[in-house]
Amino acid sequence: MRFLFLLASFVFLQVVVFPATIFVPDNFPTIQGAIDASVNGVTVMVRPGAYVENIDFIGKAITVRSEMGPEFTIMRPQTVGSLVSFKSGEGPDSVIEGFTITGGNSAHGGGIFCTNSSSPVITRNVIHDNRATGNGGGISCRNFSAPLISYNTITANRAIDNGGGIHA
Repeated sequence: MRFLFLLASFVFLQVVVFPATIFVPDNFPTIQGAIDASVNGVTVMVRPGAYVENIDFIGKAITVRSEMGPEFTIMRPQTVGSLVSFKSGEGPDSVIEGFTITGGNSAHGGGIFCTNSSSPVITRNVIHDNRATGNGGGISCRNFSAPLISYNTITANRAIDNGGGIHA
């Protein structure tokens, strides 16, 4: 009986395996919807297009990557607030790569906001024309956050207080 239970459990686990890559908009119409459905280790691959939404990694160790790069994949805000948020202690296995992030408007981090010891990887993006009424128009890093920011183009961002491009 124990053997049958173990065999049934193994077969069930084989069927419930989550895909390694989720495609937006093929599998989910929004980036946030794909993030919400993801488990750690998944890549959310975003097809070319303009996406009007604010996203939050919600503590997940996932990669959100554009398929064709920032020239072809643009994120604009749906609401006032940071376009991309890392607020739940995300680490280096949380990656945002290959987007144009533009038009964000928030108190801190109009484009990208990192807080609460979050240390994601922010790479190969164009972070352009975002605003903050406080600090970090393009990117704001607060409360012991230490992201790896590499190979980004950060231009024409504004902050009322400090760090038009990046505030750490």
